[in-house]
Amino acid sequence: MKKILSILLCVVMLCSVLSLAACDKGNSPEDSTAEDTTVTALKLGLGVDVVVKVSDATEDKNGQGQATVTAAAVLVDEAGKIVKAFIDCADNTVAYTVDGKAIANESFATKYELGDAYGMVSFGAKQEWYKQADVFSATCVGKTASEIAGLSGSADLQTAGCTIAVDGFVAAAAKIAK
Repeated sequence: MKKILSILLCVVMLCSVLSLAACDKGNSPEDSTAEDTTVTALKLGLGVDVVVKVSDATEDKNGQGQATVTAAAVLVDEAGKIVKAFIDCADNTVAYTVDGKAIANESFATKYELGDAYGMVSFGAKQEWYKQADVFSATCVGKTASEIAGLSGSADLQTAGCTIAVDGFVAAAAKIAK
């Protein structure tokens, strides 16, 4: 059950990341000038960090499987520096009975898809999750994989407005930004 849930969430996250990463509207041919003839080879990378937690079901309470799947999509230039980054996370839970039957969820949305409905601000955060993820993504631009590895707990990152734990972000982005 744990492997199936993890694989399913990974597939959903990768599809979401691919569709969102392909939607960059700022790089249309109309945006380039006639004088700009420089061609840069970019590499698209996708990285996923998965953390799975499971609790056993008993006669008195249902068991629970939780998969936190953090996915990163980055464009890296020839020098190994990130040109564009996008991060998202699915933090989904499935309950199951002592007989091993899953209790259906109505939906599995990523934190980015939930947007303001994720509700961090109502618990005292200064910005919603997706806005903080955007700050992290923007901070990655111009950095290499080794520089991203140093971002966990960074005071600069917190000052920029990303106060959420970024360990999953760092792990996913660093896997592919090489």
